[in-house]
Amino acid sequence: MAPTPSFASLQYGLSYSIWQAIKRKIAYDELRNSLDIDWDQALCPEDYSVDEMWHLLKNKLLNGIDKYIPRTGNRPPNKRHAVQPFSNDIKQLLNRKHRLWTRYMETRELTVLTEYKRVRNIVRSEAQKINKFKQESIAKLTKTSPKHFWKYIKTKTNMSINVGQMKSMDADGKEISVTEDVDKAEMFAQFYTKIFTVESDDGPMIEMQSEAVCEEIVVSLDMVLKKLKKNKS
Repeated sequence: MAPTPSFASLQYGLSYSIWQAIKRKIAYDELRNSLDIDWDQALCPEDYSVDEMWHLLKNKLLNGIDKYIPRTGNRPPNKRHAVQPFSNDIKQLLNRKHRLWTRYMETRELTVLTEYKRVRNIVRSEAQKINKFKQESIAKLTKTSPKHFWKYIKTKTNMSINVGQMKSMDADGKEISVTEDVDKAEMFAQFYTKIFTVESDDGPMIEMQSEAVCEEIVVSLDMVLKKLKKNKS
């Protein structure tokens, strides 16, 4: 006989969205009472398999959520994100810039392209002015409200550098996906070892082309001074 799974082990497999829904303002007592049943009898392993018990538990909980959790409508927009930094004039310029570009792609007329560039430059100039005004406002609040300053710095300095999923070949020649960082590093190491040539320490072999032996070379101080004087002259 298969062991009876506990309620805690079954609820661990519930999706994240279900438990997020429970956190909303709901009728906790009614939902708790609807789930207050004899789970050992309801999920008897002699009558149901593990999959059947899971579906019974899931359906019981989903029915309680539909019954006791109110459905939320559209949330009001966040004021911080709803505020537009551009005025209506700049919005009109942006729309005009997009329309001009679409028209140029359709007609390929130089006059339309010239007008598009003119409007584009105006929009770029206005955007730079807004960005400059924002930076100056943050700079003025450096001493009175340093959190705004460091928050802005953080948005400009955060960098997310990661290596995405890679594909390689296994020993049997089949294509595999590499997701772990250790496997990616090993893959790069093998790649670079194939590119660079490992030279031997002995060096190239050179055959003797002459039997003549170079005599001892003597360089005196007088010889060096003599050569230097000639070069100066």
